[in-house]
Amino acid sequence: MDDLEEIQKTIKESIKTELGSYKISIEQHYQDHIWLSEWRKWQDSIKSVFWKTLVGLGITAILALLLYGFIFFGKANFGGKYN
Repeated sequence: MDDLEEIQKTIKESIKTELGSYKISIEQHYQDHIWLSEWRKWQDSIKSVFWKTLVGLGITAILALLLYGFIFFGKANFGGKYN
């Protein structure tokens, strides 16, 4: 048992020595997770807004083309008769 405890102690000290400079506080770690969670929610909303906007623009473009089509078709075919 003494050998096992000595090995565990040595490994813990080695890890502490090697990774000590990378250690952050528990509070900072928690805040990082909160930030990542909010970032993911924001990305999901952006994707949703992006696709809704893209579809809305497509529908608006189709309606505008239909309107211009009716206007130009009407002028070309009926413009001379009713002026």
